[in-house]
Amino acid sequence: MDTLEIEQTAQLPESLRTIVELTDWSTMVALVQAYGGCQIHFPPSCNVTSEHDIARVIGEENLRKLVRYFDAETIYVAHLSYVKAVRDQKIYAEARAGNKSNTELAREHGVSERWIRYIISQGHQPRRYIQDDRQPGLFDEQ
Repeated sequence: MDTLEIEQTAQLPESLRTIVELTDWSTMVALVQAYGGCQIHFPPSCNVTSEHDIARVIGEENLRKLVRYFDAETIYVAHLSYVKAVRDQKIYAEARAGNKSNTELAREHGVSERWIRYIISQGHQPRRYIQDDRQPGLFDEQ
């Protein structure tokens, strides 16, 4: 892992950091895409097969690596939006370094060139959700 990847990984929740350390970034992203926002239960090591649901997503070898650590444990997998925010920070840092074109960044991260331009133009500030003033806040007094 290069310095940037280590920095980005440090921003992840502990369970996702562990997955990246035991396997790689793409395995963690595949788990988040499949199970983001949910808890997943890792089987005992004796029950790992290529037919296991998790193995179908990340492959049997990656599942075996994770089971060595999470043997028969249940973990929460953060929602995809969290990982996308970290990915976008990584894209912004790579764009600022100037070593890759927008096209290369888009292909490498699986996003459009338009999204790359948006990230750069925003200085990668996280998206702000606009509250409709017709809708009261959850904790507003009526």
